[in-house]
Amino acid sequence: DNDEWLVSRHMALATGMKQREVFSDPFPDEEKALAALQRLHDSWNNLHIVTKLHVKTAADVVRVFTQHIVQNGATCFYLDNLTALKHQLESKNDEMRTAARRSIAQLAEFADVFKVPLICLAHTNRAYMERTQGRSPPEIHDTAETADADRYVRLGLSIWQKGPELRVTINKNTAQGSTVGRT
Repeated sequence: DNDEWLVSRHMALATGMKQREVFSDPFPDEEKALAALQRLHDSWNNLHIVTKLHVKTAADVVRVFTQHIVQNGATCFYLDNLTALKHQLESKNDEMRTAARRSIAQLAEFADVFKVPLICLAHTNRAYMERTQGRSPPEIHDTAETADADRYVRLGLSIWQKGPELRVTINKNTAQGSTVGRT
């Protein structure tokens, strides 16, 4: 998403306003809004936001993230949302699943080469909802656009809802390539 969305979302949460009203309507409590803006400024002081205007593919992400390591000394990266990447088909017989697999492999290689954490957020796929109706925890292969994501993803943190309760499941990729989950 664009960087304005990120700021307006956090301001809406901090001020109790609807997101569409932030920065378009007057703040009901100007002092509270100024304090929230100051907290955002202080906590995001060294944060560099790259949007889909700057990157579209995994190769773009690697190029821009590498630039931030060199120019800014960046030490940790977040990619929100992995499923928004455009995967590059290499031939007319190439499949999107295969292209997505290559994208994930590029991101994993980047993290390995530069020894930096790369945290990728992803939504669950349709197969997860069809299989579980959202009643059981997602597994690593339930995210991104490839059933092979668990070959490249080392740790998955799933946030999901069961009834009124919000639950967290951690899936760890073991050395044998299987995943172990704990809720």
